Amino acid sequence: MLAFEGAIYSLSGVGDPYAYRSVANCRDLLGGQAHTADVSDCGTISLSELLRVIQLFSTQGYDCDESTEDGYAAHARSATTKMEGEGEGTRPPCVRHSADYEDPAWRITLPELLRMIQLYNARAYHDCLDSEDGFCLGP
Repeated sequence: MLAFEGAIYSLSGVGDPYAYRSVANCRDLLGGQAHTADVSDCGTISLSELLRVIQLFSTQGYDCDESTEDGYAAHARSATTKMEGEGEGTRPPCVRHSADYEDPAWRITLPELLRMIQLYNARAYHDCLDSEDGFCLGP
């Protein structure tokens, strides 16, 4: 198998042994939980996906936005600002970004960004319970 530009390819096994076919749904193939930064849902963090997390980090906050590819909108947000529906006994209208696993919520911190760079450099990740963010390096 080969991951390239957000797609996973496997040997076709027909004709040319070097011919590859695209696998339509990577998560079905790989299993497990995908990182919210992994828009391609293929168990890898691409450069464009990492740059998106850097954008969320650089604006010091983010909110939910279903109109974007990843479901989040980057913007400055004070530590006291609450999401619509946030508060005692209520839940925010969407889940926090997977990169945002420490407090303060709804803000990606430098250690969280560095963890994303680790996932990007590893070229593959999988879900696991033995890490701070729920993901481990490697396939």
